[in-house]
Amino acid sequence: MRIKMTVGKETVYAEFENNQTTQALIKKMPFKLTFFDLFRREKCHNFRRPLPVDHSVYRGYEVGEIIYWPPMRSFVVMYAQNGERLDIQSIGKIEGDVKVFSKRLLRRVKFEVAE
Repeated sequence: MRIKMTVGKETVYAEFENNQTTQALIKKMPFKLTFFDLFRREKCHNFRRPLPVDHSVYRGYEVGEIIYWPPMRSFVVMYAQNGERLDIQSIGKIEGDVKVFSKRLLRRVKFEVAE
């Protein structure tokens, strides 16, 4: 499913996978998340309650990948690479350039199903 993300005045699209985690997120759309920067490689939002996970795998990640990290209930947009491997549930992949997520002051992002 194609998802529209509004970051300030910029719009970015992502293709979300079909799994339990993304289905739970899509049911909540539209929504806004507040992110913090972590390790200068990712923007992260920690949910209060865990999301369902059906296929968590210990592996590396790709720049532009959107993941869910179950131990901290973290929704994560990976914008840089450092070679780390994590136990992750893949959510989707950003279409095109991810540079908007590397901006230091990025805080709020609106998520909605693209038409």
